[in-house]
Amino acid sequence: MEPKGSLRYRIVYAYEPGTLQFHVLAIVHRDFNYETDHEITQRIRKAYNELGLSIH
Repeated sequence: MEPKGSLRYRIVYAYEPGTLQFHVLAIVHRDFNYETDHEITQRIRKAYNELGLSIH
């Protein structure tokens, strides 16, 4: 059961401090759990790496 007023999806984004930009990497269903071998997780990581942002 979803909490009242919550969205069914999450926006996965990366923030780039040098340019003050947000990059939308994916919009995923709320129950997505970021398993490392999941196709969407791999796509998100690839997109992040292609942006050339540092990893913290």
